[in-house]
Amino acid sequence: MDSFERGRNLEVQKEVILRFIQSHGPSLPVHISTQIRMNSFISSAFLADLLSDKELKISNLRVGNSPLYFLPGQEFQLERFSNYLPGKEREAFHLLKEKGVLREDYMLPAIRVALRSIKDFSFRLEYNGRVYWRYLTVSEEDALKLIQEGRAEYAQIPINTVSQITPTHVEIRQEPVSEEVKVEEIKKEVVRQFQEAVRQPSDEIPESNINLAYEPEVSINVSHSFNLGSDPEKPKKIKKTGVKEKPEFIIKIENYLSGKNITFDNPLISKKKDFKAILSIQQNKYLCVAKDKKSVTFNDLISVLEQGQKMKLPVMFICTGEPNKKAQEWLNYLGNLLVFRRI
Repeated sequence: MDSFERGRNLEVQKEVILRFIQSHGPSLPVHISTQIRMNSFISSAFLADLLSDKELKISNLRVGNSPLYFLPGQEFQLERFSNYLPGKEREAFHLLKEKGVLREDYMLPAIRVALRSIKDFSFRLEYNGRVYWRYLTVSEEDALKLIQEGRAEYAQIPINTVSQITPTHVEIRQEPVSEEVKVEEIKKEVVRQFQEAVRQPSDEIPESNINLAYEPEVSINVSHSFNLGSDPEKPKKIKKTGVKEKPEFIIKIENYLSGKNITFDNPLISKKKDFKAILSIQQNKYLCVAKDKKSVTFNDLISVLEQGQKMKLPVMFICTGEPNKKAQEWLNYLGNLLVFRRI
C-alpha cells in the first residue's frame, strides 16, 4: 500500500469515528475502539486530533476514568450519564435542573462547590454583582428573565432579608474550559499506551556529522550484435547486462544510516520513494520508515506508529520534508518513541 492510499485510509477511519458518534451520541473511547475495530492507541490518537480540530468535544464528566466524546450539538445528550456524577455533584445537578437558575450565595457551601464542578451542565453568570448558575437547557436570555422576575430566589439556607434586584448592570461570563489542556492529557495517554506496546530504547540516538554526498556505484555493460549482411549503422539487437541502478532516495538513506554507524538487515521495503528496515542502534532495535515527500503530516506519524506497534518496536522516521505544525506537536510528545530525522 503506497503512502497516498494509506493516508486516505486514515482519513476514512476518522470519518468512521465521526459517523459512529453521530449515530450513538456521546461515547467512551473503549466503545469507539470496539465498534470500529481499531486498537485503542490509534483510536485515541484520532480522537485527540479530532478534538484539536474542534470536530469533537469532550466531557468534563467521567464514566469510570474516561471522558465522553461527542459532536457539537450533542451536549444535551450528556444528561443520560448524570448518574455517574459523585454524590454532591449529582445532588447539585438535580437541583439545578429542577430550578433552572440558582443564586450561589443562597446555596449550602458543598452545593456551591459542586455547581462549579459540573461544568457540562452548570454555567456561571453575574447579575448586579451576584453570581448565579443556569442549567444547560436554560439560555442566557431565559436565565436573566427568571432572575429579573424574582424566580431564582430558591434558598437552601435561612435568608432574613432578600435584597431587591434591580436590572442595572448585567455581566454574563462562562467559566472557560480549556480544550487545549484536555488535548494535552489525551496525547500523554496515547504516548503511555504506545510505551506499553513497544520495547523501550535505553538511550537517545547519537548525533554525528553526516555527509550525504554519494557516488552511485553502477556498472552497465552494453554489447552490440550485428548482422554482417545488413546495414552496419543499424544494430540488430542490443543487450544490457549489469547491476540495476539504485534510486537516488535509497542511496541517500543508506548513506545517512552508514554515516550514523547504524546497521540494518535486508530492507523490508526498498522502492523509489519508500524504505523500511529493522535498525540496530546501541543494542536497541528500531523500525526505520523512510519516505520521500515534501511535508510530514499527522497521518504520516500515525501510519508509522501503527506499523511500529504491530512489530512492538519504537520508530525512526526519516523524510526529505519538514513536519507540519500538528505533526511537530505530536513529535514533541512522542520523544524517543518516534525519532524523526530529515535528510
